[in-house]
Amino acid sequence: MNPTEQVITIDKHLSDNLYICYLYGIESATQIISIIYQISRALQSIVRIGTGSAGGEIRYTRRFD
Repeated sequence: MNPTEQVITIDKHLSDNLYICYLYGIESATQIISIIYQISRALQSIVRIGTGSAGGEIRYTRRFD
């Protein structure tokens, strides 16, 4: 999916730490389902399955509040 493409997003929190997200690209008809698990305040596990690709990542975010 192109980063500048407009998308329709639907997401649902399944619990405090787990949610699922569906993205549909308007221009390319690309579809992606993401499952995101919040391990801690700074750490997320993300799995993405879409048309033509699949993958995952661990995301670390450092906040300076």
